[in-house]
Amino acid sequence: MAPDDLAQLDKTVAPDLAGGVYCRLSTRLNPFLMCQAFAREAQRLGALVLTHREVTGIVVHHGRVHGVKTGGRTVPCLVVVNAAGPNAARVAAMVGVHLPVVLNLGVLVVTERLPRMGIRIKGECTEEDAGARNLDPLESRYDVHFVFSQTTSGNCLIGRSGQRVIEPERFGLDAVTAILHRACRFIPSLARATVLRTFSGIRPYSPDLLPILGPVDEPRGYVVAAGFGDKGIALGPAGAALVARSILEGYNTIPARFLPSRFSRTGESHLKAKGATGGDDVRS
Repeated sequence: MAPDDLAQLDKTVAPDLAGGVYCRLSTRLNPFLMCQAFAREAQRLGALVLTHREVTGIVVHHGRVHGVKTGGRTVPCLVVVNAAGPNAARVAAMVGVHLPVVLNLGVLVVTERLPRMGIRIKGECTEEDAGARNLDPLESRYDVHFVFSQTTSGNCLIGRSGQRVIEPERFGLDAVTAILHRACRFIPSLARATVLRTFSGIRPYSPDLLPILGPVDEPRGYVVAAGFGDKGIALGPAGAALVARSILEGYNTIPARFLPSRFSRTGESHLKAKGATGGDDVRS
């Protein structure tokens, strides 16, 4: 829509924006509540959910998974699904599998409760060329893009940043400053808002930005569902359905472009590292 139409639709945005796009189907959800809802439904269907239990090893006998070590106990099983998100590479290494997961640290800002600010969800859509967006150095360094939503209680969630890291780490106030500077460019009235808190999270990407789904060559019974990046909420359910169908039908039905073996540097799978870093590996 043209700038005049955008100003009529949402009077809180800056008056000099080039225009906008309005989608009636856009929505949002709380990922924490969604995860809890999935867990409750799984329990209703008979699943055992163990919380606050770190996975310390995978039991492998003769090239096949036989259990998971966690919390001082071993849970026997013939299939393990590695859906450990940012920790997927570490859990894969327990069976000698290398997963090339790239960690991206993101930050969000939460404000005080504010009066309703026009359209509930706002976001930035600009050219891929960062120079065309006239970013300041901080915004460029932390790959800041403006995203905004307001909860039913009135608190505003503002983001977002992205920074490649080797290990999960704390973020500095520079990232927060860059986020708020960018947000005020789109919604000037946010300059008067009070920030209550900030929080961060890790987005685990694959090198080609596609999910890593399906079984590895060895050990048998070890399946991966990782590397969704910032698309986990959108693509996670479909990825889970593909993995579940492949397990239940007894043979792989997942397209080759998602399989872990696509990261092989030769014609054969390169995923199996030399030696496991955890678990009872007594393969022969």
